Amino acid sequence: MNTAHTDCYKLLGIASNAEPKVIQKAWRLKTKEIHPDINKSPTSTADFRALTLAIKILIDPVARLKHDRQFGYGKQSNNEFTIQTFSIAQNEKAKLTVNEWSSDYEIAMNMRDDQRNKNLTKHHRNIRQAKIIFALSASLLLVLLLLFIIN
Repeated sequence: MNTAHTDCYKLLGIASNAEPKVIQKAWRLKTKEIHPDINKSPTSTADFRALTLAIKILIDPVARLKHDRQFGYGKQSNNEFTIQTFSIAQNEKAKLTVNEWSSDYEIAMNMRDDQRNKNLTKHHRNIRQAKIIFALSASLLLVLLLLFIIN
């Protein structure tokens, strides 16, 4: 079985809107029937691999979306994809994740700004020290030049 040309939902015998738990349960049941150690059919190894690839596709959201587009799931008559609805729990989890990332980003930017300010302060201090050393060196050189001229 080539899952690139096989409908994973039909292969597992589930609906296209099945939740991950339903997908995993269907996969477990199918693999018990098709597993090469149980089923001595010559195609059992290939069928088992196809089932394993099918669950990988359906559990991964990006791969599942590609699969759904390929087989026409979620389309309306005008060939536009339907707006996906999310449960309240999914919406809350998304909001918490966004807020967490936002606060982490803000903390990281503050740390970066603090580090930049420390580096700038250190840089300015080094420039001031270099100017003082240059001025002292120039003064010492003038004194030595005057002593040399006088003698």
